[in-house]
Formats: sequence, C-alpha cells, structure tokens
Amino acid sequence: RMLQGDPRLYTGLVDVLVRVVREEGFFTLWTGVAANMARACFMNLGDQAVYDSVKLWAMANVGGGMSAEVAASAATGLATAFLACPSEVVRTRMMNNGPTAPTPLYRNIPDCVRKTWGEGGVPAFYQGLAPFYARDGPWYLTFWLVYEALHKL
Repeated sequence: RMLQGDPRLYTGLVDVLVRVVREEGFFTLWTGVAANMARACFMNLGDQAVYDSVKLWAMANVGGGMSAEVAASAATGLATAFLACPSEVVRTRMMNNGPTAPTPLYRNIPDCVRKTWGEGGVPAFYQGLAPFYARDGPWYLTFWLVYEALHKL
C-alpha cells in the first residue's frame, strides 16, 4: 500500500494488535489459521514424503552424492508447490477477504473453494504455481543441501 502512495494503516505491531482486537474482535487474530494449517500440512507432506524417496531413486539410477541431493531437492520443491498451491490460493483469497475488506467475497473456506472451483475448475487452484515454485524451490535446494552437508559432519 505504501508503494501505491496510501498512508500507513498502523504505527507498529502493538498498534496492530490493539486496533484489530478493538475494531474486529479478539478471535479475528486467528482468522485464516485453518487455511494456513492446511497449507502447512500439504507443504510438509510434499517435503517429507518426496525428498527421501527421490534421493533413494536418484542414488540408485544417477549415482550418489551432490547430484542425488540436488535432484531430490528440486523434486521436493516441485512436489511441495504442486501439493500446497491449492491451499495457498485459498489462503490468499481468504486473507484478502478479511472483515475489513470493502466487499467480502467468501463466507468461509468451503465457500471460497466452491467459488474458486466455479471460476475455473482445477486450474484456478494452480494460479501462481510457477511463482510459488520460484519462491520455494531455491529454499528447498538450500535447506536440503545444507542439511546433508551438516549431516555428514
């Protein structure tokens, strides 16, 4: 908002907490927690389930060492992005749909899922897949390569 020339909404963290509780209610602080939990579950599923499996496959078919770790890291980032993108879309839509939104579009998460499906079916849930992978892919590469290096110490 500041880049668009809009004034700051809050002066700091304490101001945010006080005003949100006063204007929107205490439990509003947890708005969107269900969507974030779903996203975290899918991201962890992609992360934990894929890395070791792909690494074992790569070690058997490509050889061990750094190439297996890079292949497993890249596959982990892609699997995580693919699994978590639908929940990321819903989470983002719900976050932009808060009680202070000018015109709330969704009543709850199921309503958001239904309307998103109605807008474009499965592809609607994968809007932003490439930027998601561009953001998280390098993180998984860095994380797993550092993890493997520290594990070898």
